[in-house]
Amino acid sequence: MKQDHQAFSLIELLISLVLMLFICTMIIPHGHKHAQQQVIQELDRLEALFYSLQQRAMACGLDVQLTCNVAKQSYRYQTLQENELTAFLSQNIRFGVMPGTMGPPWQATEAVQTPITFAQLADAVEQENRIYFFSNGKISSGTIYLCDQGYTVGGALTCAVSQVSSIRKYLYDGKRWKLINSQ
Repeated sequence: MKQDHQAFSLIELLISLVLMLFICTMIIPHGHKHAQQQVIQELDRLEALFYSLQQRAMACGLDVQLTCNVAKQSYRYQTLQENELTAFLSQNIRFGVMPGTMGPPWQATEAVQTPITFAQLADAVEQENRIYFFSNGKISSGTIYLCDQGYTVGGALTCAVSQVSSIRKYLYDGKRWKLINSQ
């Protein structure tokens, strides 16, 4: 009398393993790409706000300020109606830098120590930095560094002051900074 043994053959196990590996290779880069898109989206949002505040300062002939709060992962400014508006970074994004990040983005020569290099408020209880938008169109100089919660993707928004303020966005791939296009 014969007994039927039901088991997986070696070929069936190998095919299952190959399929699982294929699925994993498709998911892992997608997760990194998603984090990268979130950082870029937050940089776009901040860039649009910078341009808006710069235009408002010039149109109204008044200096405008934006205050970033690293502890609360937020920033605030006054609206045209003089109400204070507080906005928070996206859920998976934070003011911060990936370990070992070199900066500033245009000339990465030393390790980045702080997520925001704009003027820090001396009288603030929490770490707050203020960015000034002047009525002549200039913006105070500095950099805001962003990264995802897992510290795998980094980005930066910079303001360099020369004759005219320029706002630039960069993405960090773990080794070098890449300038990304504005909207």
